[in-house]
Amino acid sequence: LIGRLPAQHAARGLQEKILFSQPVSIVANRRHPLARKRSLAWADLRFFPWVLPPVGTLLRDPVEQAFEENGLALPANAVETISASVIARYVQLSDALAVMASDVANYYADLGVMTTLALEFSRQVPPIGIVWNNERPLSPSAREMMRCLEEVAAQIASSRAQATGRSPRTRVTSHSSHAGRRMPMPAAT
Repeated sequence: LIGRLPAQHAARGLQEKILFSQPVSIVANRRHPLARKRSLAWADLRFFPWVLPPVGTLLRDPVEQAFEENGLALPANAVETISASVIARYVQLSDALAVMASDVANYYADLGVMTTLALEFSRQVPPIGIVWNNERPLSPSAREMMRCLEEVAAQIASSRAQATGRSPRTRVTSHSSHAGRRMPMPAAT
């Protein structure tokens, strides 16, 4: 499986490999009343509809915590989905706000569909990684896929470093969920 890794360690027999961290952004349509503001506070967001991650998804807890930390109740006027295309279209056609992965938000912003708001989402969100069954040997195709994903993660780290002017630091690590120690990529069998 490839995606956001849960905060808890994986179940026994599963192994995780963190590829990279992916921050999130708060997005709105380009004509949104908050889109041109250079300075925003969370209180500015309270009167607008929202697209929220569904309960039980890995982004929901950080979103709920961000509202709570900023003294706001979760919006009552909200829809729930994790579909980036549904979020993008709904935000484009309404005054709704949403939280989405910054890379995805930037893609849609480049297409002119939406904009990211000038408000940092400071909650830590789970990193992107891989989970596999440690009790079954990986096929050559699966090992090659993992190698390719590590290569892409390194490219993402390098691109982000260039954009921020920092030296690239690839955060490709893995750990055994039940032993808590770092593990190498599985060997060919």
